[in-house]
Amino acid sequence: MKKKTKCKRYAQAITDYVLGEEIDMPKEELMGHLKECAQCRQEATNWQDFQNALRVKEYHARPEVKEKWDRFISELTSPAPACVPTDVGTGRPIDAKGEITLAAGKIYDYLKRTGKVPRPVLREETGLRGEPFYETIGWLVMTEKVLLYEDKQTVYVALTESERQQAQV
Repeated sequence: MKKKTKCKRYAQAITDYVLGEEIDMPKEELMGHLKECAQCRQEATNWQDFQNALRVKEYHARPEVKEKWDRFISELTSPAPACVPTDVGTGRPIDAKGEITLAAGKIYDYLKRTGKVPRPVLREETGLRGEPFYETIGWLVMTEKVLLYEDKQTVYVALTESERQQAQV
């Protein structure tokens, strides 16, 4: 029961921090708790993913993408329709290769400068969230550019030995 009470103390701070608002405790205290508590780390990740989904339109210059997101946001705030359409496959293809290539560059450059880093720190420092982050990490692992290490409850990301040697040249 004490753990729930302790986590409850951090719930609002997690939400405020992820949304970029002022928190009612030192940031170091919140980060310390997130390092210790997997449940609160997941909560923070969920909030980050949700916020990033809402911000997608900021990263696309094309007016049709911005219009789709504006409609989506207005639908979120309006009453639910009596019937939801079921036609699927009418959307625009995603440029996954382009997104992953850009994200891989950010991750690779950061790891060249810093070495082994906790995955949450890498996400925050590169500004990558949600699917693009995890898809890119998966691609970098599969192409043997990075390795993942687990220490207790923290997953670390680092360049492979061959990539570190190549980066030093």
